[in-house]
Amino acid sequence: MYNERPWDDLQRLVHATLTNQIARFLPRLYVKLTAQTSRGGGCRLILVESLAGG
Repeated sequence: MYNERPWDDLQRLVHATLTNQIARFLPRLYVKLTAQTSRGGGCRLILVESLAGG
């Protein structure tokens, strides 16, 4: 945020806010629309375990 295009920043903020609300209140619709679960914990867990030597 805060780049040379404030209109783009505002659009990004509105888009993120709306998609977060859809994900929060209508998770099935969010997954259907985006094909994402927005969790991403699996990759992080694997990385943390590999760094820890596990």
